[in-house]
Order: sequence, then structure tokens, then C-alpha cells
Amino acid sequence: AKKDAPMPGKKAGYDKIRGFWQLHDEYVISQTRTGMFIIDQHAAHKRIIFEKALQSAESGLPGTQQLLFPQTIDFSASDFAVLKEVLPTLKKIGFNIQLLSGNSALVSGVPSDLTLGDERPVIESILHQYQHYSGPVKLEKNEKLAAAYASKAAIPRGKKLSQAEMEALIDQLFSCENPYFDPLNKPTTVFITLDDIHRRFKKH
Repeated sequence: AKKDAPMPGKKAGYDKIRGFWQLHDEYVISQTRTGMFIIDQHAAHKRIIFEKALQSAESGLPGTQQLLFPQTIDFSASDFAVLKEVLPTLKKIGFNIQLLSGNSALVSGVPSDLTLGDERPVIESILHQYQHYSGPVKLEKNEKLAAAYASKAAIPRGKKLSQAEMEALIDQLFSCENPYFDPLNKPTTVFITLDDIHRRFKKH
């Protein structure tokens, strides 16, 4: 179930955002008319990629970038079993993967959100994260895979962002269906009102 955030509405709150600053290369801070937003850049990007992956899976029109040199990957037996289980959804998200004999697979394309060059660790990480989500996390199968993919593809904490990148991140976040929480319902934003800031400084 989606949660409602105790802060301005999606469109209303976003329209009032002015200026962007990065804190410790981990959070994006922005002033609004009534206070300030603090956005967790990793959690926010996870929400963006999660919804985009689900939309691709539902529409069957993924954004894929082809590898210049297709890569053959040898998986463990357990990872290969999971790969076979989730392969149809992986393809809908944007992976071009062909199963070979044994526990091998040929990777010829990955989603456009991923950086090329680390196909093996990325796919293995997605498979392991998917298995982790199969425990206590309450998500549908497609949602678990999309969440695992988003966790790996999202902007890492500690990455310096330009003004244009911060603006694009916030723009995409507030265009999401549920911008205030990541795929596991952890907050993407914190809103601090100006009144609360005044109280902390004991201004009346």
C-alpha cells in the first residue's frame, strides 16, 4: 500500500522548490516557500528507476543499450536457477540475455540506466538482492525484481552531482506516482517547515 507523506502535495510542493545544494555528496537540499526539502539522492533515484522498470515490464517497451562485445557469464547453479525464473521480467526491463548450456548465459544488452562494463557483478547482485527480497519484504514478483534492479542502478551515496543532475533528479522524483518513499517504503525526502526552524532557534 502507498503511504501519504505529511508534507506538501506532489505538484504543489515541487512547484515551490527553489535552488539546489548537495550535502556531503549524499543529500540534495532545496528551499521552498514554507521550509526546506532534504532528499536522499540514492533513495530518490531508486524510486525513479523502480517505477520506470515496472512501466517497462508492463508495456513491454524497455530501453536497452546493446553491448559492443556480448559477454558470456558462467553463473553458480543457484544463481542460474534464479536467472531462469526471472529471465522473462529481466528482458522486459531491458536486459538481453540468452541462456546457454550448463549454467552459462550470453548478455548482449542491458537497460539504459546502467553503466556499461560491469554486467556480471550487476546481474549477480540483482539476483542476490531479489532472493533477499523473497523473505520478509512484501512485494509482488515483478516489484521484487524491479526493486533489486533499482537498488543496483541508482545513484550511489557519495557521488557529486552537478546542478543539472540535481534538478533532473528532483524533477523525475516528483513526477513519480509515489515520490516520498523508495520501493521498500523508506523515506526519500524529509520536509522541515520554517516554523520548526524558528522554534529551534526560539524565535517567536
